[in-house]
Amino acid sequence: MSPLPVVLAAAAGVALAGCGGGGRLSHDGFVHKGNDICSTYAEKVRSLGRPKSLDDLAPLVRRAVSLSRQELRELEELKPPADEERRFRAFLSQARYQVGLTDDLATAIARGDARRTQQLLRFANQAEPDTNRLARRAGLTLCALPAAG
Repeated sequence: MSPLPVVLAAAAGVALAGCGGGGRLSHDGFVHKGNDICSTYAEKVRSLGRPKSLDDLAPLVRRAVSLSRQELRELEELKPPADEERRFRAFLSQARYQVGLTDDLATAIARGDARRTQQLLRFANQAEPDTNRLARRAGLTLCALPAAG
């Protein structure tokens, strides 16, 4: 008997074990893929560097927002186990809120609106612990780490 059917059956078994049924990921698969996405984008944001002048700040924040939106799109494609869906959706909602604040921050910086910039920085700083807590509750510990470091 050819070993090919045995190898294919074993590979199919491994693939199905990672799914968790209904196209959903297993807990470990979900955590691994989610953390990989967050780690990849955290590195991309870090690679943007730091602004060299105040004029560089708004464009840099806009690039970070663009990367964060790409990251969210990739995360939204994940299908966590059914019992983890609610926690994951809560994290995504909070992350979207924080990205929106950051986008507004870039606009305020570009306009030179110091008062609005300070207000948005305060809101973003207040939102960050909630975003991090929700990421950890969803099992996405690398999504809880600050992007700049």
